[in-house]
Amino acid sequence: MQPCCTKEYSLQPLLHGGNGKHVTNSSGSHSTDRSSSLSPSHTGKPQDLSPMSQRVEDQVRVPPGATGLYRAMLVKSASMYSEIQRERPEVGNITAHPDYIDGNPGLIKPKKLLNPVKASKSHQELHRELLMNHKRGLGVESKPELQRVLEHRRRNQLIRQRKEEEEAKKLKSPFEQELLKRQQRLDKLEKEEEKHEEHAPEFIKDRVYGPSSVAFTKHLQEITQTNVASPAPDSMHQSPRAPSAPSMAPTRYLRSSASRDVNPDLDIERKTPSFDVEKLTTILDGGAENTRVRRAVEAVIHSDPVFSREDKYFLSQNESYEAAVKKAVHLKKMMHQMKWTEAGLESKYCTRALGGEVAFTLHGVFMESILALSTDEQTAKWIPLAENYRILGSYAQTELGHGTYIRGFETTATFNISTQEFVLNTPKISAMKWWPGELGRSATHTVVFAQLYIKGKCYGVHPFIVQIRSLHDHSPAPGVTVGDIGPKMEFNHIDNGYLLLRDVRVPRENMLSRFCEVLADGTYVKRGSEKINYFNMIIIRVKMLSSEVVPTLMKACTIAIRYSVVRRQCELKPGDQEAKILDYQTQQQKLLPMLATAYAFHFMNQYMNELFSKGYREIKQRNFDSLPELHAFSSGLKAIYTEHCTAGVETCRKACGGHGYSLLSGLPSLYTRLAASCTYEGENTVLLLQTARFLVKCLGAAHSGQPVPPSVAYLSAANSERCLVRDKRDFLQPDVYVEAYRHVAIRVLSSAAAKLQTLVQSGAEQHEAWHQCTVQLVHAAKAHCHYHVVKSFAEAVEKLGQEAGIQRMIKHLCGLFALHGIFSNTGDFLYDGYISGDQVDMMTASYLDLLAIVRKDAVPLVDAFDFTDETLNSALGSYDGQVYRRLYQWAQKSPSNTKQANQAYENYLKPLFQNDCTSKSSNRPLFYLLT
Repeated sequence: MQPCCTKEYSLQPLLHGGNGKHVTNSSGSHSTDRSSSLSPSHTGKPQDLSPMSQRVEDQVRVPPGATGLYRAMLVKSASMYSEIQRERPEVGNITAHPDYIDGNPGLIKPKKLLNPVKASKSHQELHRELLMNHKRGLGVESKPELQRVLEHRRRNQLIRQRKEEEEAKKLKSPFEQELLKRQQRLDKLEKEEEKHEEHAPEFIKDRVYGPSSVAFTKHLQEITQTNVASPAPDSMHQSPRAPSAPSMAPTRYLRSSASRDVNPDLDIERKTPSFDVEKLTTILDGGAENTRVRRAVEAVIHSDPVFSREDKYFLSQNESYEAAVKKAVHLKKMMHQMKWTEAGLESKYCTRALGGEVAFTLHGVFMESILALSTDEQTAKWIPLAENYRILGSYAQTELGHGTYIRGFETTATFNISTQEFVLNTPKISAMKWWPGELGRSATHTVVFAQLYIKGKCYGVHPFIVQIRSLHDHSPAPGVTVGDIGPKMEFNHIDNGYLLLRDVRVPRENMLSRFCEVLADGTYVKRGSEKINYFNMIIIRVKMLSSEVVPTLMKACTIAIRYSVVRRQCELKPGDQEAKILDYQTQQQKLLPMLATAYAFHFMNQYMNELFSKGYREIKQRNFDSLPELHAFSSGLKAIYTEHCTAGVETCRKACGGHGYSLLSGLPSLYTRLAASCTYEGENTVLLLQTARFLVKCLGAAHSGQPVPPSVAYLSAANSERCLVRDKRDFLQPDVYVEAYRHVAIRVLSSAAAKLQTLVQSGAEQHEAWHQCTVQLVHAAKAHCHYHVVKSFAEAVEKLGQEAGIQRMIKHLCGLFALHGIFSNTGDFLYDGYISGDQVDMMTASYLDLLAIVRKDAVPLVDAFDFTDETLNSALGSYDGQVYRRLYQWAQKSPSNTKQANQAYENYLKPLFQNDCTSKSSNRPLFYLLT
């Protein structure tokens, strides 16, 4: 007879008071798995079942053909049976018997339990008797077979549960294990901080969510096990200020320093956002999974005291460098432990969490240049060494006398056929490599760009891998002079260096040879475009825009906007309390266009990355058709991004008044970092002229009917003559302002090209004519790039159609960005009458209306960037808005405020105060005589 627990209508799941799935264990007996539910084999349902019975019926298999009263009786019996099991206490002696102890070889069940319900007359009778016993108050104790079944099932469940727990421990990721370790260390640190704060004045005590708090612990578990919260219901998008709006406030990522005591002025800004902030964060991150990974990485980074940035503003250059190296080494060990890769998302998010203040950034460029420019054999040799940090690389391109103009480099690499080596030299001081990061103290190898000479003939600039320091004692290699260039405006944690080479020899295989090679007999073999050396610069530019430049503007906007709703100044209306400075239209006009710019550049990055990815695949296959467009486009975008973002950060700093001048605000260091980006990886004016040269060629091709690259296809279309706007609301339509920017881009470029052609036709040399048109050409390049940013922003808005609330707000930002550009450059649009004076007034009215609209959601819009307090490292921009408290607390960390003796007082002030410097004609100190 087959065991009844295998029959189709088995009620075995209900022995656990829930649903289950029939499984067979290793001993051949049967058990259940609660993770699966059983579907009824018959769909007919009695109409008079109780809710409990109704639920049970959905789980129970009943005999085919069982209908009416018989079916109802079975379901009712099963229902009461389940209730008994929920009320009955757990069997306490499950593990008391020796047969039930883990590891006992006699764990096999007694024979009488192999088929425990076989002794019953029938399955149905067992349950009928059980029902009667329950009515009599006898419970299950009077039925030994049933009790054995229950004990058997529960024991199997316990054994299975223990095995699952053991397997879970084995499968626990290194990431989760590391979180637990770091949390334990932070428990100790928080207790020490609490002791320190006990002696602080009451008004500056910072009540925080500590890393050891229940909330923080719970959050660490959530971010490693679940995705971010699901988007709010669609109903939230139907009314921008609906009563249900508080439910749209984001579930905050608890930071280790986020105060419970949120400033009321900042808190109220978050109460009624017109869109789902959390959903916008996932869109900016590229998906909910990316957001989950980023937050998990940030949790690990910020919970590790090695990565603390609290003392950043008080470190010397040497201390900054040593701290950055310490963090870099610790980070590499942690990434190895976590099994994170340099090319993975985790590495990118580590850099974001650390604010870029970690050493070895040029080591990544070193590896990327090898991957892009080397053969497969060279990649196989060098990349494993670099990935495992057996060597540390740099990227030596810029020279003391030349930067952007690569063809003017003076470092030489002469091929010696007899020794099969390249001999590298720095022929004069202007040829010395200058500025490369990691070169000053850290790097052991570098990619050197030098003019290649073979048998006295120059073949142009090529890349060579050169060892510059010993792998044993880190001393300079023979013929190498290397060192640090000294203090800089910013980036003191990076050892920018100089390099001088005197007859330094490297093997022939050290020239990166994916696109050109020198054979053993000195034959030069070229594969592809002569401009391939620009390709590596394109890679660096594209990455720096998305990982460094745009996020820096986002941080500045976050700091300035949060501070502007906390800072109150003067009265908007006599007799009222002082107003938030963000409520002033002039403050809105300073900050909100910068916020719109940050969003515009973010969405432009997506377009640029798509274009780059397509071109990169083609170039790797030695198809160089897209290289000129990639170079021109990346050059122009790099120039306008860095120019606008640098100006934007400075605008944010000035908008914060005197406190913005303090390093503790975080804004000065953001500005000085971006100021450097206007120069490195190509000086902006030179890059814009390179973009302009490409545009002039494409304009000629378009006029002659030849095909042109996608980014300049608009040059082939006829230009519109007049703007047809009749109402200020028309200026809020994307097609209106996109067309306005297209018109200006075509007109400015056509005007510059016409002047250039006129000069050449009048007898001027080509280079002289070009020189006389450079101002207009730079203007044309900017107009071209600005048009593409506006166009890509408008296209991104259209793609957000499924998120109505977000789409509406991003459309406002798109309009604000576009109209701010028209408002700031009105002459370009008035020049040929495309826009009239009356239309400018309409545009200005719409622009000011958008300021007021975006103002309402300014804080939620910067919250969507989701920067942690540790990443911002700003006393003005923290999530809790406790600006004044934090400024005072951080000031106490200054070495000037320690209890050490003031040497200036001992050496100079004390003698002055003690009358050692007095006038000969008076016993009074000289200080008093002068005053």
